[in-house]
Amino acid sequence: MIVLVYLYCLFSTILYSTNSAFEYHELTTPDNVKIRVGRFCGENTISSSDKVLFILPGLVSRIERQEFLAQQLASHGYDIWVLEFRGQGESQRLVSNKQMIHVDDFGQYITDVETLASLKQFQNKQISLYAHSMGGQVALQILKKYPNKFQLAVLEAPMIRINTSPFPLFFAEPMAYIFKNWLGKSKQYCLTCSDYDPIKLNFTNNRNCRDKDLFDQYYYIPESKKEMIPSDPSWGWMYTALTTSRQLLNNLYLLKPITTKIFFATAGNDKVLDTSYDKIVVSSLTKVAHKIYREAYHSLVHDSLAIRKMFLQDISSFLQNPDQFVHETRKNAPSSNDILDWLYKFLHSWTFKLL
Repeated sequence: MIVLVYLYCLFSTILYSTNSAFEYHELTTPDNVKIRVGRFCGENTISSSDKVLFILPGLVSRIERQEFLAQQLASHGYDIWVLEFRGQGESQRLVSNKQMIHVDDFGQYITDVETLASLKQFQNKQISLYAHSMGGQVALQILKKYPNKFQLAVLEAPMIRINTSPFPLFFAEPMAYIFKNWLGKSKQYCLTCSDYDPIKLNFTNNRNCRDKDLFDQYYYIPESKKEMIPSDPSWGWMYTALTTSRQLLNNLYLLKPITTKIFFATAGNDKVLDTSYDKIVVSSLTKVAHKIYREAYHSLVHDSLAIRKMFLQDISSFLQNPDQFVHETRKNAPSSNDILDWLYKFLHSWTFKLL
């Protein structure tokens, strides 16, 4: 059996790329969807570790985009595994258009994480999570479902609420419901969304990365590989994303039992998410350190050098001594002067129960 596993790993690596920093594997979920995962084998990798860390990426991502991050995290002694959610990268698509992002329910993403976590090699090991954007929402759902399973979690700009501009939030979800259910457009692009557009996705117009070199290395998509990276979401994806976020905010008490120590990082200049709801979620978590990086774009790891260094240093401090980091961050947090805004957002989220 050991020989067969070794040969499978070797074949998987050769099959995808002999120059990659990752060792690739294909898993089949309980609902019979094939997903791709990658074990980081590049710089800072150690031969074996009892500490495992899953990277749960955001929307429009692939395993290879996580190489820089995986290298940083591996230096802390973790065995790094990157999950490619269904419908992304080289994982199985759920619609015929490979550039469209679509799921029928966010629970399908949870199934992807559960499939990876169920591998026998992770038994009796300490598993932590690093999640970005959409992956952050999935991570919160996983932590809510398994409040005692994961040791640590870093949530980088987690998707609590999507910035639905130019449409107000109270209008966006009903509109998505109408297009998905009444008009039967669940597997069609949302308004303003389309296939890969090299102009819309160039460095000048991107809303994620402020480092040109990192953008060219990890975000630039050659025309020949555009189908590897989905471009925009369907009405079905948008509706389930909005409803999942709303349900999280409407049931904050379900976050209280989570024992995982969490580092929650908000991008203060996020142009993808509405971060005004972040504090509401943070206030419902018992073991959390919350920091706001005022000038940061949506991807802190690929931001300016100054912000990136600050964020990576904070991650390092958290991973090395999470209890101290949580304590120090809470002690040094500025006193909140926006109680009325917090109350407004909380009551606003409850109004969605009438939808």
